[in-house]
Amino acid sequence: MDYRELAVELMDTIVLMQRRHLERKISALTEGEMATLGYLDRSGDGRTVGELSQALQIGAPRVTAIVNSLVKKGFVTKRYGTRDRREIYVDITQEGQNYGRQRYEDTIAHIEHTLQTLGEEDAVEYVRLIKRVAEIKAKSDGCCG
Repeated sequence: MDYRELAVELMDTIVLMQRRHLERKISALTEGEMATLGYLDRSGDGRTVGELSQALQIGAPRVTAIVNSLVKKGFVTKRYGTRDRREIYVDITQEGQNYGRQRYEDTIAHIEHTLQTLGEEDAVEYVRLIKRVAEIKAKSDGCCG
């Protein structure tokens, strides 16, 4: 079996899927914004930019940009620390919670539909393979890129 040829075919397919997905998301939030909303919704209010950066594994400048964007959209608010005014705390708004939860449910429904279309046997196999790839990737951390 030519694994390189198979890898190229898989990569081309993934790129095509991403392109189609992006074309459908005209005014949606970025992935970082959704991850931030999800984290704040699950962990509660009052997270600092540093905590968000560590939890989401992205740099503080990027988190700051994400938070500023979410503030403009009304999905989060910022407040300064009472002891240290240099520390900024981020709180999710009700609108942010509602939006994030709705997007999550929409995504689950889309995945559910895809799995149903695959059929039981293929759906179970697909999930098993994705989990396996994730395990291999975690073990080889940094191996090839």
